[in-house]
Amino acid sequence: MTSPVGQPHETGQSSSGGLRGRWALVTGVNGPIGRQAALALASRGAGVFLVYRRRVEEAERTRSQILEMGGRAISLRGDVTLPEEVRRIAEEVKRAAGRLDILVNGVGDLLVKPAIETSPEEWRHVIASNLDSAFLMSMAVLPLMRERGWGRIVNFGVAGCSDFRAFRQIPVYGMAKSALLAITRALAREVAQWGITVNLISPGFLEVGEFLIDPNRIPAKRFGSLDEVVAALLYLVSDEAAYVNGTEIIVSGGWNI
Repeated sequence: MTSPVGQPHETGQSSSGGLRGRWALVTGVNGPIGRQAALALASRGAGVFLVYRRRVEEAERTRSQILEMGGRAISLRGDVTLPEEVRRIAEEVKRAAGRLDILVNGVGDLLVKPAIETSPEEWRHVIASNLDSAFLMSMAVLPLMRERGWGRIVNFGVAGCSDFRAFRQIPVYGMAKSALLAITRALAREVAQWGITVNLISPGFLEVGEFLIDPNRIPAKRFGSLDEVVAALLYLVSDEAAYVNGTEIIVSGGWNI
C-alpha cells in the first residue's frame, strides 16, 4: 500500500479563468495527458489535487509549475486501483478543500500484445488500471459533488472504443476502453439528477503516444496534440457543458471514420 508523501500542501491563488473557486482532482498526473490536464485546469482558476502512484519528483514539478503561475495545487500519493487507497484520497480531499467539483480519471495503462498471448496478470493490470481506477474514484467523490449539486467527471477512452471493435495490436486495452464507455454512460444516467455530468474523451494517435502509425493513414494527415485533447476537457468541465452528459468526444483527426 502506498501512502501520502508528507501532508497536503497548498499555496497561491489563481487570478484568472472560468473555473475560479472550483476544485479538481486529476489521477495519473505524471502521464502526459494528466499533467497537461492539471496545468490547464489550474490556468483556468481551479485548485488541483495531483494524484500519482510513483515518481514523486515529477508530480512535484507539476505542482511547482502551478504554484509559479499563481494557482493552487495539492499533491497526493496513492494507488487508485485499490479501494482503501481511493477512500483515503477522498478523505484527504474533503479534509483539505471541503469539496470537489471536477474529477479527471487519467489513469489507464496501455498493453501492446495479442489477446491470446496476454497473461492473467497482464489482463488484471490493464482492467484495474483502466476500469477499477475510474469507477472507484468516481464512487468515492460523488458524495462531495452531490452535496453541492454540481460536478464534472471526465474519463479517457480511445478512438474506436464506441464501435466495440477488435483492436488488432491493443485488443485488451481496447476491451477495457469500450467497457469504460459503458461505465461512463451508466453513471451519467444515474447522477444527472444531481447536476453532475459524466463524459468520455477518446483521443486518437497523439504526438506523445506510445503506439503510433503512419500519419498518412489519418484523414488529418498528422498526429494530434495534447492541447487539442485538453481543449475538449476544458469544454466538458465548463458551465456551458451542463447539458452534455454520457457523451463521447473523439479527438482523432478523423481516424476510424
